[in-house]
Amino acid sequence: MFELSYRISEKSRKEESTAGYDLLEATETDFDYSDIFVGDLIIKNEDTDLSALWDWVPILYVMTGISEAYVTLSGNKWALVDFTENAEQIHLERNGSKVSISTSYSSGVIVVDYDEFGKLAVDFMEKSLKDLKKIHPKTKRNQTIKTYDDKLRGLKIFYKRSVKNSRLVR
Repeated sequence: MFELSYRISEKSRKEESTAGYDLLEATETDFDYSDIFVGDLIIKNEDTDLSALWDWVPILYVMTGISEAYVTLSGNKWALVDFTENAEQIHLERNGSKVSISTSYSSGVIVVDYDEFGKLAVDFMEKSLKDLKKIHPKTKRNQTIKTYDDKLRGLKIFYKRSVKNSRLVR
């Protein structure tokens, strides 16, 4: 079983995480480079753990990177997901219907079905946006977050088409 998820940092749950930010007007950069919504990134299966347990991973930034990587892998052999505060990366390589996931910060490789990776990318994005709005209700009216909501709708459509096409090929 492959897990792609996150744990929200306690600092993101506290009011201090939004100090200096108007959550109605916060920009993508504000979400990417602040404690508004950070935590640990969980990437693992039964045998390998590639998690980034740093307590400061910007969840929305990584969410976007993972969803873009999934789309990129539909037509390219590889994709990268980076982080905002260091030079570490998640490497994704597609070979047929399989995606190999490795990182610059740990050893090991996880191989997952492309369709499963897509489903988890959609779930990751959906849960991230839901949790952000629950923790910081003002973000429900934020234009940047509405843009992410639109990206989620597009990702769901892309995923459904991709799964349908992969079934036709099999």
